[in-house]
Amino acid sequence: MSTKKKTTKRKKSPARKAPDSRLVAHAKRELEMAGLLKTESGAPSLLGVQVLELVNAFSRQNHTNQSAVSTVVIFNRLVQLETLTDNDHSYYEDVSHLLNKEAGTVFRDIRNPKWLSEDGGKTWYNAQERAAQQAEADKAEEAPKVEVVT
Repeated sequence: MSTKKKTTKRKKSPARKAPDSRLVAHAKRELEMAGLLKTESGAPSLLGVQVLELVNAFSRQNHTNQSAVSTVVIFNRLVQLETLTDNDHSYYEDVSHLLNKEAGTVFRDIRNPKWLSEDGGKTWYNAQERAAQQAEADKAEEAPKVEVVT
């Protein structure tokens, strides 16, 4: 006589969401306090949601303190279009047409597009820094001139 074991099917418990890491919880709290998770109408804010996605991805990587610091430093440099090694400006493209200039008169560094050359690649300048300097100079020119009479 064979004995069959009675099997009972276990009910699957509903999938539980893992609790947020301390980092994700911190990011959510700060984004909420800054008003970056919801728009004025109450709809989700795309900016806040996207930042939270990045924080979640970073959190899932389970970094040590040192690897976290290194990852953030490298990530920040890359998303700001900076290079990770010395840049000799040997990789560049002609962008004269974008500035309505004669072909071959303005080059942009491919590795770091902030850098431009207007002399065939002999010298290079940071376009963002130059624009900031120009804005400061323009601001100084616009400031009212006050004569001090004694």
